[in-house]
Amino acid sequence: VHFWGRSVQNTPIWVIFEEGKSPHTPELQEKVTLTPQWKQYELPFRTTRDHVSPRANFCIKAGIQAGEIEVSGIYVDGN
Repeated sequence: VHFWGRSVQNTPIWVIFEEGKSPHTPELQEKVTLTPQWKQYELPFRTTRDHVSPRANFCIKAGIQAGEIEVSGIYVDGN
């Protein structure tokens, strides 16, 4: 997973890649504290499942603490 992000308040977020059905078992679950300057983040991981049916969920969870976040250029590399 690659993305750019920043937060003037150094706000933390969770980056999650998980199974697409209950119990939504995460394969990537990492807390990232964004910095005030734009920074490129790379969170390497390899899935152990096919994810054809059911598909997978990718999400960024914010709200851990008050603050503003900016995130851009998100992509999951298939290599």
